[in-house]
Amino acid sequence: MIVTPPFWFWKSELPDSVCDAIIAEGLKLDLKEAVVGYGGDSRVDPNIRKSKTGFFLASSWVSAITTMYMSRANESAWKFGITQPQAPQFTMYGLNEFYDFHRDETQYDYITEDSIQKDFRKLSVVIFITDPNEYEGGEFEFDGFTPEIKDRGSIMVFPSFLNHRVKPVTKGTRYSIVNWFVGPPFR
Repeated sequence: MIVTPPFWFWKSELPDSVCDAIIAEGLKLDLKEAVVGYGGDSRVDPNIRKSKTGFFLASSWVSAITTMYMSRANESAWKFGITQPQAPQFTMYGLNEFYDFHRDETQYDYITEDSIQKDFRKLSVVIFITDPNEYEGGEFEFDGFTPEIKDRGSIMVFPSFLNHRVKPVTKGTRYSIVNWFVGPPFR
């Protein structure tokens, strides 16, 4: 599927105080080695992904921020059917840590009172919360192009089926928030 535009972007949207608060709360989470795959297929694979992650509640104030920007971008650009957010992920990339090319799209099942629903990740939101002077490397790239996005407080929304990566951090520590928004299969 080809989408235009491939991503929606707000430069330096969140103030330093909000970025600082996200990092402070994120560092209190139970951070674990990041996994690849989903559900029963998830595993630690340092050849594909090396970082630490923790999760805020889907009802947290961080989720409210990601939901607002996802909604603005989706209404303006793609109009995908979205039913709910997943839990926002706080990610910490230290020296030589990265996430190789991957897609966020995945199917997951959830149980309602009368059925099992199948939803798919449709949109991904990334918030860049580290001052770019505090780390080197760690660039976000799509397969085929690199958006010039590194400013603290910047927010990017993109379709979850786009191939992307985070290049290795070569100095310092890079923090970010990622959240995914799901909905029924594309038609």
